[in-house]
Amino acid sequence: MVAYDVEPMMVGQAREASFDAIRHDFQTIAELGFPTIMMRYVDRRDRRTILDIARDSGLSIGLCDLDVRHYVRTAAQSPGRDGEARAVPAIPSDVISHPAFTVLVVESGPSSRSAARCESVCSEAGKRGVPCVLVGDAVPDSGAAGLARIDTRATSAGSQASMMEAWLRQYHHALIAGRTTGLVFDRYRRMPGDGPGIAGPGGPPDHARLAAVKELAARARLWGPRLTGATPEPLRLGASSDVELSVTTFSYARRRYVLVFNRSPDRYARSEVMLPELTRGTPVIRAVEVPASASNPVGRVINPRRGRVGLPVDLRPGDAVLFELF
Repeated sequence: MVAYDVEPMMVGQAREASFDAIRHDFQTIAELGFPTIMMRYVDRRDRRTILDIARDSGLSIGLCDLDVRHYVRTAAQSPGRDGEARAVPAIPSDVISHPAFTVLVVESGPSSRSAARCESVCSEAGKRGVPCVLVGDAVPDSGAAGLARIDTRATSAGSQASMMEAWLRQYHHALIAGRTTGLVFDRYRRMPGDGPGIAGPGGPPDHARLAAVKELAARARLWGPRLTGATPEPLRLGASSDVELSVTTFSYARRRYVLVFNRSPDRYARSEVMLPELTRGTPVIRAVEVPASASNPVGRVINPRRGRVGLPVDLRPGDAVLFELF
């Protein structure tokens, strides 16, 4: 999914010209392989038109509704017990029933209180049959569906390698925080002076950004279906003297995974992580690597030595490796 701010595209030009520019962007986004747009800052009068453009481009829409956003951030529009119930019906039924609409995206805001309202709105939406997902750093730790958000400005240099390391770090931080439902790049296009988006202010994505987007999106497609709905839990193995390794287990039904994440911003991690004999209360018989790229379709199989499974780690800054445990 990629975030797209509509109203900035409407500034300084005629409505039809704005819609033509949005139509061109949506077609490019579809060609990049994104199935869904997270639509933000869209005027109520323009929602149907933007939904029609998305449908014609073969895209679906995750809608960030302005009324819901205002309520989550301030609680001012609908105070009291009925706040959540009154926020959700503010979205017209003709929007929710549109073929391009797929999910209500609720941004959590900056505080734990706004995050709690965000979760309540999604809960109420679910009762009304409206799919809902949360996005934002303050998403509550409650098992609610949450998206990992990638800030496309987060890079210390212009190279593809540094960009990818920065984006990988954000993605893996989000996974261990429980935001495993999907991935959203924020955002496709930014206004001048606001840092780079996926695309430049007036043109298509450059080669480095496009390559980084495709690499991270491929990882999310391979890992996402396995981790969606899984509960993360840190695994304490002792501090390393030379690298910042984070080890997190994920469990869902009878499946178990372990994510080894190099949190260092500038150092490689080359070592072996020894798993305890019991992980999530169950012995580890072997570990099988989950590929992070379609170019490596078969992962390594790690068998125990002297009753313990050791995971080989060779990670660049910000990178991680995922294993399924059996």
